[in-house]
Amino acid sequence: MARAERWLLPWMLVGCNAVFGIHRHEHHEQPELAVGAGAAGAPNAATDGGDSSGPFVALWSFETLLDDRVPSAIEPSVPLTVQQGELSSGPTGNYLVLDGSGSAVAPGPIIDASGSFSVSVWVRLDRPDVWSTFASQDGRAISSFYLQRRDSNYLAFTTYASDSPGAEPCVATAGLRPRQGEWYHVVATRDSQTGEQRIYVDGLLSGKATCAGGFQTDGPLVVGRGKWNAPTDWTSGGIDELGVSDRVLSAGEIVDLYHLGRPDAHHYLYAYFQEVEEARGDGLHFAHSHDALSWDPVGGGRVFLSPAVGGSSFRDPHLLRDPSGKYHLVWTSSCMPWAAKSACVQDRGFGYATSDDLVTFSEQRFIEVPAEKLNAEHFWAPETFYDARTEQYLVSWASPLDATPNADPHSIYYLLTKDFVTFSEPAVLYGRADRDLIDATIVQQDGSYLMFMKDEAATQKNLRVVTSLSLFGEGAWPGEPSAPLTGTEPAEGPAPLIQDGRLLLLFDRYAGGGLGGLRSRNLVGLSDVATWEDVSSSVFAAPIRHGSVVEVPHEVFRAVALRAAQ
Repeated sequence: MARAERWLLPWMLVGCNAVFGIHRHEHHEQPELAVGAGAAGAPNAATDGGDSSGPFVALWSFETLLDDRVPSAIEPSVPLTVQQGELSSGPTGNYLVLDGSGSAVAPGPIIDASGSFSVSVWVRLDRPDVWSTFASQDGRAISSFYLQRRDSNYLAFTTYASDSPGAEPCVATAGLRPRQGEWYHVVATRDSQTGEQRIYVDGLLSGKATCAGGFQTDGPLVVGRGKWNAPTDWTSGGIDELGVSDRVLSAGEIVDLYHLGRPDAHHYLYAYFQEVEEARGDGLHFAHSHDALSWDPVGGGRVFLSPAVGGSSFRDPHLLRDPSGKYHLVWTSSCMPWAAKSACVQDRGFGYATSDDLVTFSEQRFIEVPAEKLNAEHFWAPETFYDARTEQYLVSWASPLDATPNADPHSIYYLLTKDFVTFSEPAVLYGRADRDLIDATIVQQDGSYLMFMKDEAATQKNLRVVTSLSLFGEGAWPGEPSAPLTGTEPAEGPAPLIQDGRLLLLFDRYAGGGLGGLRSRNLVGLSDVATWEDVSSSVFAAPIRHGSVVEVPHEVFRAVALRAAQ
């Protein structure tokens, strides 16, 4: 850490537990889904709000338990009294373990829930299938707020305007559904001036609501349950690093808290779109994950880039991070003729933009392939690949054989460029007579290349792979597509990620199944169906469509987090 802001100093004095459970929160009870540690960069000081006196009025690190009491690291007069709970040792420190009947109770209220406040906590659910309240504050009849997992299966921050079960709830629901045994950093904020309440998960804004909510109470702050006429919604799992503030924490403070608690986290972003009228794509969305399996729409589904070129649609986004750290974004800019209510003119090209931080983008450009060079009806699912050997980019896409609206088979075409200004002549990269192949994506592995693609034939709609020793040119891609890698459920939009000596292949189960996933047992024989296992049951993502996945450094993740919260 280059320097310690004064608001960080109370946490740095907590002890060997360090700050917000450093490393501890990499632990969960699904080792087969774990991701190895990777460099995430140094933490940044919060610079977009807050004050230097410290964000919390009380902070419990659950490092020591004396006479059933856990001291506050900031205010010694407000210990938590543990009732039917115990401390357990994690990888680097202790945390509170609750078995579904225990709690930890403060001597009285810590904050006024009718005013502005924030609650920050690390939580692990051992039973993610039941109502569970991690933190609340008792009223006479109900809690003044609940930081919880609701019956929707999602994390949520709930308040009520009055102390009555008949009051209307104000619920800010996160986009992430918690998994059993996984640690999550959850922050709730409520702004009494605007009525807005937010829930952040793992450093990112995940949901928000604006309504009347929160009331003053003389009841105590409670960890591990809520109140609804009687104690209820008991938590079974782990609680750690509970901090309470009498103001709204800034987005910068929140993302830095997450980074302090999980400094070696991977940051994967899945770029995707959502369909709107006439099957047009609305723009660039991101979902975030630290393991590439459980995804949370960033900013509650915020659009980071709206389409402004071609047919003003945005589908099938593909992101490439080049060796200099610049991101290249391409997308399908056409309307979809089968869904258009009016005349739908197919674009003869695709959209293109660049970014250094995935927040500020260059001016969008439409890259057109003239009809005299390739007389095809449409250009679908463009992707880019950087060829280090020739120091140029290969841009690929799928087009039919001619410009007629007939259902012609598609082949995979490509262009070569060093600057996205001057391009080679378009040529076929891969195609087979009477084979309808789209959605190609390329991975390099140990001196060879793999191309994953969709078999678009009416009786197929599955993903296949072909290998090659060369990327393009004479003799490239000589083989036939493999047997289907996916099952009978329609699949498209393969998004590969090499991870811990294996390849994870996410894909769009576009018939309504969300994201699916295949994972190789190793990086050998990837054209053999037996090499793959279906991990779709471990993949969770709210409705997101055909896209691509990229790992980003911490500074880019932080920039995206700050923009998402604006």
